Amino acid sequence: MKNPLLVQNTVRLKSVGSCIYCGSTEQLTDEHIVPFALGGRLILPDSSCVKCARITSLFEQKVLRGFMLNARTTGGFPTRRKKERPKTLPLGIEKEGKSIETELSPAEHPGLLHLPMLEPPGFFVGRDAKETLTIIGLETIQFGQSPYIVAKKLNTTTITSTTNLDIWSFARLLAKIGYCFAISELGLLPREKIPILPFILGKENNASMWLGSANFQLSVEAQKPTHAMSLVLVDTPNKSSKVLIARIKFFAPCGATGYEVYIYEPVDINSFLEIHHLK
Repeated sequence: MKNPLLVQNTVRLKSVGSCIYCGSTEQLTDEHIVPFALGGRLILPDSSCVKCARITSLFEQKVLRGFMLNARTTGGFPTRRKKERPKTLPLGIEKEGKSIETELSPAEHPGLLHLPMLEPPGFFVGRDAKETLTIIGLETIQFGQSPYIVAKKLNTTTITSTTNLDIWSFARLLAKIGYCFAISELGLLPREKIPILPFILGKENNASMWLGSANFQLSVEAQKPTHAMSLVLVDTPNKSSKVLIARIKFFAPCGATGYEVYIYEPVDINSFLEIHHLK
């Protein structure tokens, strides 16, 4: 389909003119596809009403100020609240057989981020819808000092990093990024045919059906973007039609596993390809 996205400078796309979540045309705000606080530079102007912006902002904050905070702070990712940025960050260590917690400056901290690995989207593996999300593993990425150097400076052989992972907020963030990216590439899509949209808005908990981890390689990764994204058409499990999915890799240069988000199934695939100049 289209080439993966590499955004190095802030880009404001064409104004959408209505809320991509509910269709309202009142009090529209801009939407970052990847959050600003993760270095997102691609903006959908006039694309979210105030009510829906509050909904998406809430789950984004739970991720960005939650389990991603240490990595964002240590890695120097942007913030609109510089005065609130932590001056020290917690780290667990073991001393004389006892586990204790110490505080380190961002410059001294390993800045570890534990990205969850999820089951593949249920739609593609024939799994029934369920209101649970299963974490099958964690991938740890380092944004600060080497853990070995940190341990040596603290005169310990063991350091620990505890994560308070709000998996539902993270999954909603994934869904939102995939959906927004599809609109940035293709324009407005029929909201009633986007099965992940009710989950983004907090109306359903069936995310495991429509998103999950996946192994893939995007050609743009050779250019080492912070985050890499792409849209692809893939066969349905019975090979009867194709569906549009978004592929997302956070912190692509670190080599973490990517995520797939089901967007929707075009009724007439040939017309879809022609309309979006993808044939």
